[in-house]
Amino acid sequence: MSRNSKQKTKQISINGSVNRALESNIESKVENPPSPLIPNPSHINDQCFHIVSPLIFSTELSKLANCQVWLKLENLQPAGSHKVRGIGAYCLRQYNLGITQFYCSEGSNSCIATAYIGRQLECKVTAIVPENCSKHILALLKVHHAEILKYGTSWEDATLQAKTLQMHNPDSCFVSSYDHADIWEGNKSIITEIGKQIGDTPVGGVVLGVGGGGLLSGVVMGMEEAGLENVPIVAVETHGCNSLQQSVYAEKILTLQMSNTKAESLAQRRVCSKAFESCFAHPVIPVSVSDNMAANGIVQFATQHNMLVEIACGAVLSIVYKQLINDILPNLTQHNALVIVISGGNYTSPEMVSWFRKKCPNPPVFARSGTKFLMALGETNDENNTNNNGQPSNLNGVNSKTAGES
Repeated sequence: MSRNSKQKTKQISINGSVNRALESNIESKVENPPSPLIPNPSHINDQCFHIVSPLIFSTELSKLANCQVWLKLENLQPAGSHKVRGIGAYCLRQYNLGITQFYCSEGSNSCIATAYIGRQLECKVTAIVPENCSKHILALLKVHHAEILKYGTSWEDATLQAKTLQMHNPDSCFVSSYDHADIWEGNKSIITEIGKQIGDTPVGGVVLGVGGGGLLSGVVMGMEEAGLENVPIVAVETHGCNSLQQSVYAEKILTLQMSNTKAESLAQRRVCSKAFESCFAHPVIPVSVSDNMAANGIVQFATQHNMLVEIACGAVLSIVYKQLINDILPNLTQHNALVIVISGGNYTSPEMVSWFRKKCPNPPVFARSGTKFLMALGETNDENNTNNNGQPSNLNGVNSKTAGES
């Protein structure tokens, strides 16, 4: 059978597994679980890989922000994060050009998204991960039939190895998690959906996390096309990896000597040029918060909304939970909407949330927005029994110093 005829007869999954925790349990019992299928697809496009994620109103956060807070729940995507949008668009384009194998390595969420998409396209996916990659992430990659190679002590080491291996395979490509035009095109669909979901409510601001800048780049593109060119975006990082914030202040792209943060998905030493340029073409406000604020954010979100998300999402949520958003966006009112992109993420667990609940019950506020430093006292427990990233030492996690995705 020719490759083109094989494409026409493929059945592509639209939903994937709904419950990733159950799926990882199934993986331990079934060596090759079957792929969920779309009945009789008429054609393949990048929308086959992601769902229209819910946009829900948050009563609790709206009270804190004194405006209408809406949550775009990308954590409900089939691969667990927004990554499936941009990577889906990129992989499909490469697939249509004849690519049969994908190499990925720029963080756990991008690897899982690539593995999920490769499984639907029946293409081989090789995920290069650090030696200390968590068992939870490895299990999710195995569920989607990815080939797993361990290399180095960080995601940055793994990425260099992935690019080296890919160079020797002409029918393959390396899948960036954030630095490609197709990635940005895929991510802008978030804004298209929000425009249809929110109705006539005027949008007063969008809040999202920034690692490499792929999400920010796509959201800016979507807002410009939707006539929201004057609506500000609050781009949140943590202090240990605020490459966008430092670059904007320096008015040139900087590469951090190191990034040191608990928020694996934000731990990128350098943002893509598209994200940097977007900050001067659109009102983007870079903000950085402490790791403890980010950790406390996922605890409060789990308590109020019964959902587990990564610390990267906690950083975004923290500026509302700590009631900083009105200092950052003083023009917000009860008549307009603040949309928070809950980008999701797979590096989380009930045990992690429980640990941070004990260690970061009410951390002090320490945030930076522009030339303004926002500070307030809080209560913290001692940080004993943690590893050098401030994570519980008994967690089987990845050293986040050189990771990064969003």
